[in-house]
Amino acid sequence: MDTIQHYETLNFNNLYNSINYIEDIPEFGGVYFWIYSPNLEMYINNFDEFRLSLLKFTKVNLSFSEKFYKFKYAIDVKEFIFPDKGTILGLDSNKENDLLDFLQDLENRKYFAKYIKEISFMRPFYIGKAKNIRKRLANHFSQVASSILTELDKQEISYHDIYIGYRQIERVSENEKLNGIFEEIAQRMLKPGLTIRPG
Repeated sequence: MDTIQHYETLNFNNLYNSINYIEDIPEFGGVYFWIYSPNLEMYINNFDEFRLSLLKFTKVNLSFSEKFYKFKYAIDVKEFIFPDKGTILGLDSNKENDLLDFLQDLENRKYFAKYIKEISFMRPFYIGKAKNIRKRLANHFSQVASSILTELDKQEISYHDIYIGYRQIERVSENEKLNGIFEEIAQRMLKPGLTIRPG
């Protein structure tokens, strides 16, 4: 199984490989992170396909809505990253044209693809914890205890564009209560869209 990204003890692999090589996922306790990053590198040599891939990325919204009730009113709130303007990344048309001019050059497309990947890895869309990371992710992969794959399938997101990272919380991994505290801290700081509530 190829490691895509490495940051100290935090490793990421794409979802497709994680499902097919689940035996490579460790069985320690810790916190795990799901990331969506479009595989723009796949379209690097074709400007039109690169542009279409960015448009698709713009439309993905991996966040659940939340309801707030106050007296006789209910408000349904849903985060969105990019405004629905029919443009790449929700930019106004002038900015979109400037970006597209920049992306005409192959080297600029390579640079921009790397930039999108870097910022995508800064914000997971789901964070969880487990006593046994492999067992918990196996539950996610079989959709027994999770609706994540259902949401990905509904939005037609390739499993090659989803990355799963995990980190052993060495000093507390056997302590369920402390492991949950570490999970909650990450959720509150990173605000993942498909995590229903922190803690």
